[in-house]
Amino acid sequence: MSDALARALAAHRAGLEAEAEGAYLECLAQAAQDPVALHGLGLLRHQQGRWSEAQALILQAIALGLPGAAPHANLSAVRLAGGDAAGALAAAGAALAREPAHFGALSNFALAAEEIRDWPRARAALERALATRPGDPGATAALLRVLDGSGDVAAALALRGARHRDHPGDPQLALDWGRACHRAGRLAEAVAALALAAAPADASDDALLLHAVAALDLGEADDSLRAYDRLLARRPDYAEADSNRLIALQHHPGAEPVALHAAHRAWALRHAPDDVQQVLPAAAGTSPRRLAFMSPRLHEGPVATFLEPLLRELDRTRFEVRLYSGSAHADAASARLRGLADGWCEAWRLDDAALVERLRGDRIDVLFELSGHAPAHRLRALARRAAPVQVCWLDYFCTTGLAAIDWYYSDAGLSPDGGPQRYSERLLRLPAGRLCYLPPADAPPVAVRASRPLRLGSFNRLSKLNDEVAAAWSRILAALPGSVLRLKAHGLDDPQTRAWVHARRFAPHGIGPERLEFEGHGSHAEAMAAWNAIDVALDPFPFSGCATTCDALWMGVPVVTRTGDTLLSRQSAALLGQAGLPELVAQDWDDYVRRAVELGRDAPRRAQLQAGLRERARAGFADAPRFARAFEDAIESCWRAAWSSAAPL
Repeated sequence: MSDALARALAAHRAGLEAEAEGAYLECLAQAAQDPVALHGLGLLRHQQGRWSEAQALILQAIALGLPGAAPHANLSAVRLAGGDAAGALAAAGAALAREPAHFGALSNFALAAEEIRDWPRARAALERALATRPGDPGATAALLRVLDGSGDVAAALALRGARHRDHPGDPQLALDWGRACHRAGRLAEAVAALALAAAPADASDDALLLHAVAALDLGEADDSLRAYDRLLARRPDYAEADSNRLIALQHHPGAEPVALHAAHRAWALRHAPDDVQQVLPAAAGTSPRRLAFMSPRLHEGPVATFLEPLLRELDRTRFEVRLYSGSAHADAASARLRGLADGWCEAWRLDDAALVERLRGDRIDVLFELSGHAPAHRLRALARRAAPVQVCWLDYFCTTGLAAIDWYYSDAGLSPDGGPQRYSERLLRLPAGRLCYLPPADAPPVAVRASRPLRLGSFNRLSKLNDEVAAAWSRILAALPGSVLRLKAHGLDDPQTRAWVHARRFAPHGIGPERLEFEGHGSHAEAMAAWNAIDVALDPFPFSGCATTCDALWMGVPVVTRTGDTLLSRQSAALLGQAGLPELVAQDWDDYVRRAVELGRDAPRRAQLQAGLRERARAGFADAPRFARAFEDAIESCWRAAWSSAAPL
């Protein structure tokens, strides 16, 4: 080896690029065909991002007979960096033909296969690489990407779990494991892992945010609020997290209307200040014509359940309807809604400024914002005033806090006159109820229930199941010997989450696991069929059911609820009022337990209710023509009020 080559290699290893380059060039000036110098200079050019030169130099070294797998492995790395996945695959294959366990060649082969989405070959190469170097972080991360890309959820979850167990103190691995568990519905494990990820004082924003989200999903509103408070103390401009906190606050049993209004108003002042540009039509005497409904959930779920019957019944000689979708997700319900609209906009593709421009360009008269502060909302766009009249309705159950939202649609049952609720919007009470329910076309008939065991049930989200609710439900179970409680919700097909719910919520009140039945939520059709096994539905508090309560009543299952001061706590009470069943509405926990126990003991009364609940629902909160006429009158009233100083309706 020449002195120049020795100096070049030593400088290269030491990271002294300029010295290495000079020595390589000196060596090649002395021996232009030196394959080691050509290869070394090729690697240097690769580090400098000069990939064409790097490839030419390494190919020349190989052609001159430079032995072993390394030149081919390095050629594959150069080709990968230059965007030639097929060439990289070939070069890595040539390296592996010479040395089957070459770690670099296996890694590059996998990266090239991943690039062309050849998941099986990428996975096989990475598994061989990890057999060579167990636990290598780069190869493990690459294997996780491949497992995620191929859709092998179980294998990816197992690998993340193994990494977390092997390195329990690593916050980043805890975050990755917690995120995966949350995505898989393993809520108890998710919260435990994310608590570890969020514990350090310098925990990442992602760790705090996901811990807050997962804690609420498990019904731990206090933990969720603490995580949001930590995050927002660091990032007071984080509007999405601040909106999430408002939702968590509404799940808390101690939430009061005045405090909720203040928190929403504070959000608006921080993130969407009152800079309202008034956009009024040319003539005050005109009538509203073009309506817009905007939501990120124009697909299967509560929005479609309550929006579709209105769209079917609106007088289309008076109104034109446009839908603005805030999500790329679409399904059969999206197609039905789209078929009922005169126009459809993929609003998720537009930033706030472009969305406002689009809405103004579409000359919308009355804009219905359907999501409030729910994820993917567009309140900051509407704060710029996109339509003459802007209304919050349907899928949010509190004020938005925005001065640019003119009206909030409620009803007398949800927002009684003189009550403590506060709105930044003007309140309009719809006389036919706030919402109209569309029963599923494939809902099964109401079935006669077996007399034993008496089965209580709740199909609401676990986020609504707090300690106060569990204590009341436990008292009911204790007063009805032999009865069981069936909980059906996302996450309850996971054994550890089921064990957590029993241990955390019910065991402290003396309820054994044999008194509880758990089911994952599954499809809506499965949930509807499952109501036929329930005798009495128990409503949570303060976040009562809405679509779930409608489903239960439609399936002939009486719902016992407790009412409160917030709109959220009055949803089931308002629906039961419309169905003519005020006797199922309690005023406090003692009253709630008493009414549920009395109904559980009164089989004739349950049978009578079962036989008539579907008709009560149809005449109450599922009367689409009556609801549509009231909604049309409300539109006209809000339109007229835009030019008057009329008192709130």
